[in-house]
Amino acid sequence: MTTSYSAATNKPRPSIGFARTVLRADGAVVAIGGALLLAAADPVGAFLGIAGSPGLRIAGALCVGYGGWLFWTADHYLPERLRGLVAAIAGGNTVWVLGSILVLLTDTPALTVGGRWAVAALAVVVALFAAAQVAARRQLRQ
Repeated sequence: MTTSYSAATNKPRPSIGFARTVLRADGAVVAIGGALLLAAADPVGAFLGIAGSPGLRIAGALCVGYGGWLFWTADHYLPERLRGLVAAIAGGNTVWVLGSILVLLTDTPALTVGGRWAVAALAVVVALFAAAQVAARRQLRQ
């Protein structure tokens, strides 16, 4: 294993590989999901019970952009600032999960049964990314 050193202190820096891997994986999943939304907004909208494919296409385009940015940033962000980025992304993912729970509890918007399952499944995936990011952040603290 190669040890990296902080340029400022010349002390060994904790491994940043796990944090970068988790952020890259998160970015890839978001970008792929966004591309699927862009390509299949009409059938996805029908499955979810959401009318108005233009909104799904916009969401897909935003996801492609954000996912691509996150994937690229994971490898190019300064190691000294990576801990803050990981915390911010984990926080955003946590907000997404809480929002998904709110959608499921209030049934707003009214989703199909398949749509409710899809929101729940996506919330689980996002929660797993948030948990991995929290673990990566703790690892960076050591």
